Amino acid sequence: MNLLDIFLELLIVVIAVVSLVANLLVFVCFTCSAQVRAQVPGIFIMNLSFCNILIAVLNMPSTLLGVVKHQKPFGDHFCYTVSFMDTFLTTNTMLSMAALSIDRWIAVVFPLTYSSKMRLKNAALMVSYAWLHSLVFSLIALLLSWVDYSPAYASCTVHLGDDAESRGHFMVFTAVFHACTFALSLFILCVAYLKVLQVARFHLQCTEMVLGYCQDVPYSHTTFPNIVGHRSRQDLEMGAEYLLLSVIHGLLNGECTPDIRLLGCSVLAPRCQDNKIMKPCRSSCEMVKKSCIHAFEAIQMAWPYFLDCDRFFVGNEEGCYDPLSELRDKQEVAFANISDGGHFTVIQFTYHTNSQMRSILKKTAAKCQHISKTYSIGRSLEGKDLLAIEFSSNPGQHDLLEPEIKLIGNMHGNEVLGRQLLIYLTQYLCSEYLLGNERIQTLINTTRIHILPSMNPDGYDIAAAEVADRNDPENIYQEGHEYNGWTSGRGNAQNLDLNRNFPDLTSIFYNRRRFRHFRSDHIPIPDSYWLNKVIAPETYAVMKWIRSYPFVISASLHGGELVISYPFDFSRHPHDERMYSPTPDEQIFRQLARTYADAHATMSNNDTERCGASFANKGGITNGAQWYSFAGGMSDFNYLHSNCYEITVELGCDKFPSEVELYPEWLRNKEALLSFMEFVHRGIKGIVKDEHGNGIKGATISVRGIRHDITTAEDGDYWRLLNPGVHIVTAAASGYSKATKRINLPRNIQVGRVDFVLKKVPREPSLDYFNIPELDNYERFDPFNQFEQHSQRELGENGEERTEKPWWWAYFSQLGISAPTWLLRNY
Repeated sequence: MNLLDIFLELLIVVIAVVSLVANLLVFVCFTCSAQVRAQVPGIFIMNLSFCNILIAVLNMPSTLLGVVKHQKPFGDHFCYTVSFMDTFLTTNTMLSMAALSIDRWIAVVFPLTYSSKMRLKNAALMVSYAWLHSLVFSLIALLLSWVDYSPAYASCTVHLGDDAESRGHFMVFTAVFHACTFALSLFILCVAYLKVLQVARFHLQCTEMVLGYCQDVPYSHTTFPNIVGHRSRQDLEMGAEYLLLSVIHGLLNGECTPDIRLLGCSVLAPRCQDNKIMKPCRSSCEMVKKSCIHAFEAIQMAWPYFLDCDRFFVGNEEGCYDPLSELRDKQEVAFANISDGGHFTVIQFTYHTNSQMRSILKKTAAKCQHISKTYSIGRSLEGKDLLAIEFSSNPGQHDLLEPEIKLIGNMHGNEVLGRQLLIYLTQYLCSEYLLGNERIQTLINTTRIHILPSMNPDGYDIAAAEVADRNDPENIYQEGHEYNGWTSGRGNAQNLDLNRNFPDLTSIFYNRRRFRHFRSDHIPIPDSYWLNKVIAPETYAVMKWIRSYPFVISASLHGGELVISYPFDFSRHPHDERMYSPTPDEQIFRQLARTYADAHATMSNNDTERCGASFANKGGITNGAQWYSFAGGMSDFNYLHSNCYEITVELGCDKFPSEVELYPEWLRNKEALLSFMEFVHRGIKGIVKDEHGNGIKGATISVRGIRHDITTAEDGDYWRLLNPGVHIVTAAASGYSKATKRINLPRNIQVGRVDFVLKKVPREPSLDYFNIPELDNYERFDPFNQFEQHSQRELGENGEERTEKPWWWAYFSQLGISAPTWLLRNY
């Protein structure tokens, strides 16, 4: 073996190893990165790497064996196979390169519509064609014996046969069969790169910035064509991109501006210095997108394509500049002028529209993402998200023995103070936690808090519109804030009063009290409710919410009086609308109500104005039915259908107070809200387990003398509100023996830990209990699929999804410009 052979063998080994490792790394990147998999070029690169790996594994080792042995390895049949694979894989590789070139050409020539022209399904079709093309070419050449295998090469290399006619056929076949692919790809490559060279050779000239909406950028010169392809200033001003910058302030209700506008100008009118384009920093784009993406989601708008942080922005190492630097400097100076150097929570005490409310919740969750999370419990009749935010040390999950509470505002759309207080509360909890407030940190670390600022966003829009009309100076029939909205906007978009729309379980409770073993908890929803009642989607969403979380206490914030109302709200005598109607947990409810009233600045004062009613002598609390009776209320439903104890907080006479009253109202209610949430850590808590240490779901916790049980959650944990004293507590579950404990709950201990272990035994059901109609169907919810239609999307004639354009689409569709479909989500 001479030195040339040795060099050749080493070269083959090195090439095979390098090719294998490099292409395997591509495979790993493709597998691990969802972002790479989502890109169209990734499909072509994946196919290219796959073919290269097969060549390195199959063809190159056979070539190495042939060179070492100086003969065909493993005979003629093996050579036929290897040669076929070599022809197939080489052709497939070349076609993948051609497809990749076509993809890049489209990206260069059509930058604005590339995403719509080249999609993953298009890439899959091109790869499928490459495989079919390669297979047909290899098979035809093999079956028609147009080629042979050269005896000069031990690696079984294909060469043309000696027959002139066969050689001619093969040449014609190859030329015709490949012309449609390789010739076209070559042409496209030439045209694409000529266009790139033409753009590169174009001598940039910096011109003065004359765009009206970009006059406050931190530079004075720009150039065209810009980064996204607009060739002139006139071209840009006629485009949807520039139009978006001109209206973005109004669309987002002032949020994230001028940040979004300045960021957009840095792309559409890029900085020009020394006749060179300077691109903006990717870090600036990512920071703005993180804090502002929720504002676009709130109006159902996609993030603009020209603000793609990876595509049009660059890293610091590439010499970028920060288009927001001057804006930040001005904000820091302004903040320094109002700050005394200490740390404090800043809240803007103004009213917020539905989109602004959504933005604040999303922004708060992003700011405190380690302790908070937003989620939707459903949609209103008009399609608005019923957006809730939770605070917890482990957001998104229930922690064992951690109690859960909920706060609900704006159940009546015209009673808006509670809505604003809950918005302020979310900001306060987030900010104070970050500032190290020990009280807030303890509350959030030991409690899972759910806040739904607006249960009735449709009604709020109606009430807010009427207030705006009454504030019009040309309106001579103004009545002022205090008397506005007693009816306008109270109901939802169906004009349904949501606090009369829940199942009337209180009547069932009254009618069934004669049964000895009748349970006053977890009463099922009767089928008649689903069949005979017009159920609001907001009511449906809250009912599902109540059933989905192990809430312990709840407060619903209303307006029109200054008092705390607690269940029952429906009188025990149907003909007496003002009858004292206590629950079995009367003492707990009184203590819960008094906790809020006493912590409120004025609610329990004797000299406080009471809007015509008289609750001052009762310390600011009242039994709901004794005040006035109504059926179908949310508080009664919470108590009788779940473990949750809910009170109704009437915040004042003025349902829609003026903005100057918002800050004083926050000061009056802040301590009350915090004290109410802390009340959940009263009574006893524990876990009910079997003999193997597994939690028992649905076990009942009974307290002697209180005819109302609570049940254990998914992992067997429970929370039972109790006042201090001696109590006899029993845990029971179907199929297990009972366990009873006598506990002494001292006044100086907020919550006691009481666990139970139940033994597995056969247990006969109580006939008195199970023979009562409708008590064995608690899990039946919406049994007739009344709300299935709300989850179905309307389809067009061809079966495609038909979606209504969002309200802001009119800004762009009526000006004769190219429709910016890139602003539509999921387009």
